Amino acid sequence: MRRRSHLRVLSALLAAFVLVCSGCNYRFVSWADSRGSSSGTVNAPVVAGESRQIARKKPAFTMFPGDLCESGPSNACMLQWLGAANGGTSVSNGLADRTFITRGNHDSSGLAVIDAWLNPQRIVRVVGAKNYSRNGTALSYGFDFLNDHFVAVDLPAGDVSSMTAGSIAWLDANLTQADSRRVVNEFLFWHGPLVCVSTSHSCKPPAALVRVLNKHPRIRAAFFGHEHVNAHVRLTAANVPGLTHPFEEFVDGTAGAPHYTCKAGVVGESFCVNYDAFDTIDVTAGTTHYTVSVFRLGISPPTKVFKY
Repeated sequence: MRRRSHLRVLSALLAAFVLVCSGCNYRFVSWADSRGSSSGTVNAPVVAGESRQIARKKPAFTMFPGDLCESGPSNACMLQWLGAANGGTSVSNGLADRTFITRGNHDSSGLAVIDAWLNPQRIVRVVGAKNYSRNGTALSYGFDFLNDHFVAVDLPAGDVSSMTAGSIAWLDANLTQADSRRVVNEFLFWHGPLVCVSTSHSCKPPAALVRVLNKHPRIRAAFFGHEHVNAHVRLTAANVPGLTHPFEEFVDGTAGAPHYTCKAGVVGESFCVNYDAFDTIDVTAGTTHYTVSVFRLGISPPTKVFKY
């Protein structure tokens, strides 16, 4: 009996060890900009190809900061996007059910449609996140995953300059609540970046937004679309006037949208390519350490790796 008791104790300890270690690290993915070349369409072959490649990486969830469809999204376009984001109709890997969406300028008329098909509160339940909160009817929301906090901000006009005073105030309040829970890392995602890296846009973050970012030193990185390139920029006062809390910017495109041209001489930029790609982010839970790997569509080894 004593031996059986010892075995039960050992089994319980081993089970507890596995339970604890299963959450030591986690991975999420950021990808963006899947719109097709004509109204109401998705570049389905590229989205499906990236989905299959992403699914093999086994992320806990993915983030998609906007521009799902060209002029939409409508119900028809969402059906096309969902089929492609699940790896294609013959694959159905379920990746779309673990993807957090926020709007870009090509999604400006599609709030109700996105909510119907990809409501973030449902995704939170699917991936096991917690502390979900939302800014009214806008597609701005936050949630915790393990020890970290994630915030999406709705930008139906696309550029960061269009972020409203109400959205900025809500972002501040949401991050303040996360700070009070003593989360370790805070990650942000919305459509238009703080510093533009392509020749197609001009980025001017509102001064009020910069003041809010300065108040929250747990912000480690922000992930964007809009630029149709894949790039990294170290954000400092040198490229974001008034910024006192440096952190990382990653532009994660494209998932099939037309390719734009990388801008030369961007202050703080260390990497920029204009091909279909996505980023995996590996986080050591409970620490500030994370690794961002850039993967080109159809290429197995990462093109670039950033470690923090």
